[in-house]
Amino acid sequence: MKPLSTVPNESPDVPSDREEKLPLVFAGYGLSAPAVNYDDYAGQNVSGKAVIIFSHEPQEADPNSPLNGNRPMAQTTLYQKAAVAHGLGARALLASALVPAIQTDWPSLEHDPCGAAQADHSE
Repeated sequence: MKPLSTVPNESPDVPSDREEKLPLVFAGYGLSAPAVNYDDYAGQNVSGKAVIIFSHEPQEADPNSPLNGNRPMAQTTLYQKAAVAHGLGARALLASALVPAIQTDWPSLEHDPCGAAQADHSE
């Protein structure tokens, strides 16, 4: 079987492929763009491993980014990221969508607007 080339099936009870006990490697955005001197795989060996990446690209909202500003690069499509991982010998590619920045200005939990009693955790 070729890595990253399994044809999906229509049955949720039967896996399209089975990969067991693969080592995991995190490869940032899974982006390899030599023209702008950017490579998330630099110094990493992903051959025979499952690669975890973020979707999209770094600095994608920054119009001054050297990675094509806020215009998408061809290398950031999932197809291209899978092709790079495949070319480096990866057995699987897992892409995670980025979560927007974590909100840090939540209301204080010291006062419950619903009137419920707060647990005292001070000791």
